[in-house]
Amino acid sequence: MLRASVAIATWNRRALLEQLVDALENQTIPASEFEVIVCDSDSTDGTKDAILALAAHHKNLRYVNVAQNTLAAKRNQGIHAAKANIIIFMDDDAIPDARFVDSHVKAHEKSAGIVFCGQIRYPEKWITQSNYFRYRDSRHLGPSRPDVPPSDLPPWMITVMNLSFKRSEIVSQVGYVSEEFTRYGGEDTELGFRIVAVGMRLVYLPEALVLHYEYEGSIRKYYRKAYVAMRDSAPVLYRLAPGFLHATKGGYLERIYANTNVCTAILRQVARICTHPWAVRLTIGCLERIDRYRFLYLPSAYQYLTAVAALAGIRDRACTLQSLQLKGAWFE
Repeated sequence: MLRASVAIATWNRRALLEQLVDALENQTIPASEFEVIVCDSDSTDGTKDAILALAAHHKNLRYVNVAQNTLAAKRNQGIHAAKANIIIFMDDDAIPDARFVDSHVKAHEKSAGIVFCGQIRYPEKWITQSNYFRYRDSRHLGPSRPDVPPSDLPPWMITVMNLSFKRSEIVSQVGYVSEEFTRYGGEDTELGFRIVAVGMRLVYLPEALVLHYEYEGSIRKYYRKAYVAMRDSAPVLYRLAPGFLHATKGGYLERIYANTNVCTAILRQVARICTHPWAVRLTIGCLERIDRYRFLYLPSAYQYLTAVAALAGIRDRACTLQSLQLKGAWFE
């Protein structure tokens, strides 16, 4: 009997995906007790052929092609295609520990009404050789985040690249991943808010460990992703999960561009200087130059860059906050 379905969202990352599948075929739980579903969208790097070739040897492996090339659509297709009640979401650049599937399965077999977020770490070599990956590792759930309650995670800490739930609970009480999100970011956080809203809990599961081999990870790409998320995905997130705006620093950044009082007018001018292309290039260039020097690790510099990317995204939205009729309650 199948005890779990592992659903992987992928696109044009064949090499990493093959490593992931290999790791899943070497789990402590027998392969006959879980299935692996690869959700792709016509990758051009031979992903489909590679997975079909592997499926000839691994009977628990399936390939599914998804017409809409978005994370949300692929997550939902994984839910639809799953044969087991316990579903584990994964990304294609996360390599699991040998006890990964077993840890998720055992956690669910002992509980109800809980969505488990597993542990995500970066490879130790990456952390010791790069301040960027050191910072990114520090933001994941784990020993570096004593500020986050492990038995009751806030919805914005949801880790969909290592997440498990019971389909019978999620589909009936929460629903599917919102496919209104078509660009990077937002769909995971919005799902987290709906999970919490129905009374279910998000719980940290450190035993379910994956190493995040962030695809083409770099400071520049990190800035770009934060920028796109705030420019394109944030308005959708605020509309579907308005609680996010009030619970995080995002609301403060939004007010810099939305309000018209003297204080925010001054802050707006400062923001324009900080988000000027030369300021961004200078900041990224400096961080790249000191990236390999551990004694020059500056977490605040990365936090600053994240805020600058967010401000730039707000500034460059095609639809201004005013055109969205933003009022006191934010996106009423």
